Parts: sequence; structure tokens; C-alpha cells
Amino acid sequence: MASTAVPRPTAPPPPPHGGGRQTPPTTPTTREERAAEAAAFVRRYRWLILAGLITAAVMEVLDTTIINVALPQMAGNLGATQEEIGWVATGYILSNVVFLPMTAFFARRFGRQRYLTASIAIFIISSFFCGTSGSLAELVFWRILQGAGGAALLSTAQATLRQIFPAEEQGMVQAVFMLGIIVAPTVG
Repeated sequence: MASTAVPRPTAPPPPPHGGGRQTPPTTPTTREERAAEAAAFVRRYRWLILAGLITAAVMEVLDTTIINVALPQMAGNLGATQEEIGWVATGYILSNVVFLPMTAFFARRFGRQRYLTASIAIFIISSFFCGTSGSLAELVFWRILQGAGGAALLSTAQATLRQIFPAEEQGMVQAVFMLGIIVAPTVG
């Protein structure tokens, strides 16, 4: 009895170059290509970025001034004297003034976008805890932390605007930015 060999299945040959094979989308490989892609993205969304930066700056300016109206009520609720409750505003301002000169260092060290994002997060989180504080010491602590986060919101926002808008649009952009800053205390 003769044995018959059963042929083994083989894999189909690969298609010829470019024949039906899909190539993955190209991703930038060089630093220059990535920078050009990032610049195009920023150019496309620069007006939305302006709105976000105005919102961040308005939060900082508003928080600096809005507390003054509520100080007497807060003193009564927390059982604090006028001198003690004054630390709620003073702690914020002192912290803001101490951290403001360091914003350039932090922006260079961590990158402007990361530093601004972290500052906004610190500001918002400490704002929440200011609202939930049950004692004067707790409130002053969160206001100091809030001032540290708020220090970057004005200076870093303006530096970002200088970077993402062309020179011919700077006058208009800075005017729009300052309009938001001027209107914030009035609204507050």
C-alpha cells in the first residue's frame, strides 16, 4: 500500500508592494514635524484658548476682590474678630505676591502649559475647600494655597497670549483680555 502525502496548507503569498495593503497614518517623527503640527493646532484654536485664559484670569481677579464683601459675615459665622478674619484676605494676597516672581521659573521648569494647568487645578480645588472650611485656620490655609495657585493665572496667561497670537493681533487680543479683567470685579 502506497502512502499518499497530503499537502500541508501554506500561507498565501504577501501582496505585491502597495497592492491592497493599508499603510498606517503617518505620525510626525522629527521634532520639527511635531512642532509644526503643534503650532498648527494652536493657530486653529487660539481664540478658544483666549477665552479659557480670560476665564482663568477673571477667577483670580474676582477672588482677590470678592472676599472683601463677605468678611463681616464670615467673621460672625466663624466667631472671629475683625483682625483675625482679615487674614483671609491678607493670606491670599501675601501668597500671591510671594509666588508671582517665581512663575517664570516654574513655567520654564515644567512648561508653561503644565504650570498653568496645575495652577488652575490648585486654584479650583482650594476654592472648593475654602467653601467647605469649618474654622478660621482652615479657611486661611486654603486661601494661602489658593493665592499660590492664582499667582500664575495673570502673568502666565499674558505670556501665553504673546506667544500664540501674531504681532499684528496683539493690540486687539490684549484689549479683549484686559476687558475681561476690568469687568470681573464689577460683576463680582
